[in-house]
Amino acid sequence: MASATKSINDVSSVKKKEDPKPSPINKYSIYEMKAAIDGQIMEYLEKNEFVEDNLNTNLKIVFGTFCIFWTGMAYFYPKPFPENFSISVVSLVMYMIGSSLYYYVEKFMIKQTFYTGIGEKYVQNLRQGNKEKLKAIKLSSEIKDYDHLYQMWIEFVTLEGRIVKSEIFKLDCTKVCDEKGYVNRDLVFQQFKKIFDEELTHKLI
Repeated sequence: MASATKSINDVSSVKKKEDPKPSPINKYSIYEMKAAIDGQIMEYLEKNEFVEDNLNTNLKIVFGTFCIFWTGMAYFYPKPFPENFSISVVSLVMYMIGSSLYYYVEKFMIKQTFYTGIGEKYVQNLRQGNKEKLKAIKLSSEIKDYDHLYQMWIEFVTLEGRIVKSEIFKLDCTKVCDEKGYVNRDLVFQQFKKIFDEELTHKLI
């Protein structure tokens, strides 16, 4: 009896880990709505064994750390002004370089992309017989000010360097968020799967 109880508890604990309780959000905040829906889509991809490419995020961490280092160097340098003039100037220049690189990654490389990755098994199952192989899949989204439409588009990057962009898909935020402020995970999964699978199957050669 004890072992049976233990196994039931083990199963329930695993279920809790796989299915975490969603956090309520402010459904009148476009930023929270976008982040919540983005998160649900990323969760769907993770459940289907997609592997995320974190290169751009890692670059932001490196450049951010670089800026912090030189800020600390200028602040904690043991000699007072004007003896610390040279190190202050060097720190300022290096900080400007680091922050410029950070800005470049954020505005020109990441842009509105919230996920970059690939799921080989998932893609192969849908694209059997198609010769063109995918290197990465990029997902981007936005919600414009004073709007309730979540807009998402997909970019398929092939091994040959070709980039195929999907049309923009729109999702009414008021229909995926209940009155308590919870995002309907199943509805987001269902809508995304329909769009994603159709684009994978028919958009590419």
